[in-house]
Amino acid sequence: MEIFYDIIHKIACFLLFISLLEQVIAESEMKKYVRFFSGIILCLFLINASTSLFGKRLEIEMDWSIYDTTGMEHIFENWEEKSQNLIQDLAQDEEEEAKQSESLNVDPITIGGEQP
Repeated sequence: MEIFYDIIHKIACFLLFISLLEQVIAESEMKKYVRFFSGIILCLFLINASTSLFGKRLEIEMDWSIYDTTGMEHIFENWEEKSQNLIQDLAQDEEEEAKQSESLNVDPITIGGEQP
């Protein structure tokens, strides 16, 4: 909220200064140029203020992302647990297949007439 008050305070001071300057100039030829350049300066000021607000909002979102990572840690823990269970299941399946292939009693393959 302090940022908004600061921006509004700056705009009010700027407009007060410009209105004072217009009163001093009164009906001079310079009045239209003062209004033109004060409008440009006001537009630049508003653009600068909006980008600074966007930057602050981005910082706030980044701060919240730190708190969101706690949920991600829980997801990674579950993922690690499930992947370990899957690896254990695959290892057990491999052991069972190895036992089954040993029980088949397949004669060894001979290459080039050599006996092992």
